[in-house]
Amino acid sequence: MIVDVQAIVKERRDTEPTSSRFLLLIVAGELKGSQNVPLEPAADCRTEET
Repeated sequence: MIVDVQAIVKERRDTEPTSSRFLLLIVAGELKGSQNVPLEPAADCRTEET
């Protein structure tokens, strides 16, 4: 299963919230991988090189 998570974290009352987006790979009930996804529309996304 792939889960798309968008999180908004605010540490204190006077600070700006931080937004993050992640893809989680869950296999047989266990987290097998995660990937941070850029929130900017013009982000340079490309295939991971090994």
